Amino acid sequence: MIVVDASLALKLVLQEEDSSQVRSQWNSWILGGETLYAPTLFRPETVSTVRRRVYRGLLSPAQGRLAYTLLGGLPIEIREPANLYDVAWEYAERFNRPDVYDACYLALADIIGCELWTADQRLTNAAQTLSWVRRP
Repeated sequence: MIVVDASLALKLVLQEEDSSQVRSQWNSWILGGETLYAPTLFRPETVSTVRRRVYRGLLSPAQGRLAYTLLGGLPIEIREPANLYDVAWEYAERFNRPDVYDACYLALADIIGCELWTADQRLTNAAQTLSWVRRP
């Protein structure tokens, strides 16, 4: 079991720094039969990022549509445990974060007892005391 965040998934469908490394890690998880999870905000967060890039002219409409389609096909189980936002709030307070978006990923990984993989350096820095937060 692994929780993946939006920043990591976006590297799968967009050409970004470290995309090849993330794709390699992703393939090893899929081949190894890992179950991948994300909180409910994952889908709107990833789709909004792609749409924003199309809007700003960083992606063509066709590239955006392809990324959108690829995101929808990722084998990620969406979970929202009853205490997700309570735990996320605690993490946001603990790490002095201005919002709970990133903390939701931390909370889900904590609740289901697995690693969180992220490409977000700020999140990794904030949660550096958590041994189960990983970065490619």
